[in-house]
Amino acid sequence: MATALGLLVMVLVVAAWPGAAAADRVTANQAAKLHEKPGESSKVVGEVAADDELTVLGRSGRWLKVRAPGKDRIVGWITRSSVDGDVVPRNTRRRPSVDRGRDSGWTQKSDRVGADVVPDAPPRMRRDAADDSGGDGGDGAESERDEAAPWSREACEDAAESIEDYDACSEPPPSRLRRLLPRKGALAFDANAGLGFASLSSAFSSNGTGTLAAYSLGSSAIAVGAGAAGRYATSDKLAVGARLDYALARAAPGVAFSDGTTTVNIPFSMHTITAAATAETVAGKFVLGAQLGFRFEKFSISNVEDLQANLAKLPTEIFSGAVLAATARLPHLTEVIGAELGAGLLLAGSRRQTAGLEDGLFASAGGFDLHVGGTYQLARMQLFGRYGLSRRTSNWSGAAPDSTRGHGATAATRTDSWNTITAGVAAQF
Repeated sequence: MATALGLLVMVLVVAAWPGAAAADRVTANQAAKLHEKPGESSKVVGEVAADDELTVLGRSGRWLKVRAPGKDRIVGWITRSSVDGDVVPRNTRRRPSVDRGRDSGWTQKSDRVGADVVPDAPPRMRRDAADDSGGDGGDGAESERDEAAPWSREACEDAAESIEDYDACSEPPPSRLRRLLPRKGALAFDANAGLGFASLSSAFSSNGTGTLAAYSLGSSAIAVGAGAAGRYATSDKLAVGARLDYALARAAPGVAFSDGTTTVNIPFSMHTITAAATAETVAGKFVLGAQLGFRFEKFSISNVEDLQANLAKLPTEIFSGAVLAATARLPHLTEVIGAELGAGLLLAGSRRQTAGLEDGLFASAGGFDLHVGGTYQLARMQLFGRYGLSRRTSNWSGAAPDSTRGHGATAATRTDSWNTITAGVAAQF
């Protein structure tokens, strides 16, 4: 009786012992090799065929230790992706930490062994505002992933904490890098705003006489700007669209001027509006762009008609003309830093001045713009900094009969130079 009771207790203990329950079973979904240890570089000890039923004996990362059917009952390691069956209990596997913060896609550590080892902490694969119109494309239009730690299905599987996480590894997360152009057939919109500092220098010369026949002046100003653009990708390498930009420079106290006895400060504002059609194409890692449009500039003098306050008799002026520009962008100088260079010509320009303050009877104008800048990519927006040089040359001929400028010139030239430094943010929708 005591012997029988002892045997019964032993049976119950064994039945309750961890691991004594029925082992997990999975089915091979393809012909695969069994390795002696986890890792593709490990020695191959056998093979299984598709639809073979395997007994799971252990787990290590994305590897399962299984026993194959048949008389030999070979034991070896096989990858999780080679089998079907629920063998990843929800929230019970001990996994490396996975950061799924709002700005991130994946930040993971790998537990792969041998040939499967990856860097401990690859840079995070964050979502980007451009992904709605971007993501990796092809034929040169795609942004390159981090070569030091590329996304891989195996690393994703290693970091999975649940079956849902594991199943999501069938597709790569969004690239942390912005697309160079939108996907073919997609529309993309972006907007930017910036704040900065501008300085103006102006030199006037003529064949006239008097204080205002030749002079130089300068001033500094606060500069603000904003812009918006839309692009439609006709192919993986070409996008066309339009953009609208506005800039304001405000100088107060403004230009300092003295007639020898009295010194005054003359405030002014400069409004610039540009509307243009655009085209961009991909050339390797560069995006080359062209713009053709219209430029409107208004140089506005405060109290222009009060000649006591406007002692220099500076006129309010409107410049308008066609603009032809080209840009070269390198969006990924590094993973998050980009660079841009641009140049533009102002063609067939005209300049109009306040009646009674003209420098000549007929006026023509032209100029050029240059800029260089850099960008820093954040998760949902982009920071940018830019330096710009704008130069305008205006020529007058003939004496303006009703002008009170007083120099009496029949030929005059003025060159205006603007140096602007701005910083701001941009976002894509």
